[in-house]
Amino acid sequence: MKLEMYACLDEKNKIFAANGYNKIDTSSEFKNWVGHFTKKKRMFRGVNEAKYKIYTSAQRLFITNDLQSTGLNIKDLIQSELNEIKKANNGLLKKFFRRLGVFDCDLLYLSFLQHYNGISPLIDFTTNFNTALFFMQDGTSFPKAGGNDIDNYMSFYYMDSDEAASSKPAKIEPKKIREITSFKTMSGTKEPISLSSQQYSFETVNVHLANLNIIAQDGRFVFYCNDSNPMESDVACVDIHKSVLPHIREYLEKNAVDKSLIYPQEETLCQKALKKALLNI
Repeated sequence: MKLEMYACLDEKNKIFAANGYNKIDTSSEFKNWVGHFTKKKRMFRGVNEAKYKIYTSAQRLFITNDLQSTGLNIKDLIQSELNEIKKANNGLLKKFFRRLGVFDCDLLYLSFLQHYNGISPLIDFTTNFNTALFFMQDGTSFPKAGGNDIDNYMSFYYMDSDEAASSKPAKIEPKKIREITSFKTMSGTKEPISLSSQQYSFETVNVHLANLNIIAQDGRFVFYCNDSNPMESDVACVDIHKSVLPHIREYLEKNAVDKSLIYPQEETLCQKALKKALLNI
């Protein structure tokens, strides 16, 4: 089965109007939007085709392989994957996290699966406006002649972030924290859950959701567990015409946003450090 896509911009306008919908067609409109857009206390997501709906990696696998016809549901599939990753290589990940002093819970394993070719109910967002712009333009190309109007647009999504410094970490025992952050508990809600921090502090432990890419990208997650419906609630959308691409890329270049910043490679970091060290001799 194929994933559903938006047929036209009017369809998107009707869906996202309640939370906010805007369309940008010119470079002047883009520059005005960037200058006046509120960037604080928000999370952003850039998508290089406006017709793409927001699905999790778990949904994409579940729908395109028609797994529902087998009688399986998406919750059981993800739970099974979680059980297996925890046991993989004699519990290697659990040992690794413990060696680093990282509290292991379902959210941590789901974060790992999300960024290492597994499936998860997590959707990538960022608190960095420029990072979302980078993802929106990355890999974007103009459509072939005769395409639909929506093919000429990219999408910039955003939602409110509740990230704030807590006054005092709650005193909750690790067993209870594992229960609160378990996939079973979180998948019990139908609405998206905004995970607007890379770390959740309790008096007993800290729950980390970060890796190198997440740190570099100011990444955040939205937890969304649904068999087939795309995530459309609580999110606003700005569709931007692809003719504005040169101006977006100029803006990113001026702000030193490129692939080396967004996708840091361990080997590259070490090579740069060595190169600079040799220059200091």
